[in-house]
Amino acid sequence: MFLPGSKGGLYAWDKVRKYPGIILVEGMLDLAVLWQAGFDDVTCALGVT
Repeated sequence: MFLPGSKGGLYAWDKVRKYPGIILVEGMLDLAVLWQAGFDDVTCALGVT
């Protein structure tokens, strides 16, 4: 899934889109911390809009 604008998207969207709800975090570090804690339904925004 891509966000409006020339660049951007959601990290690992193909993986998380199967969940009925997702957790959207600000950056890759936030994503990594939650993945390590066992949350699989997490993604973050990539790029700039």
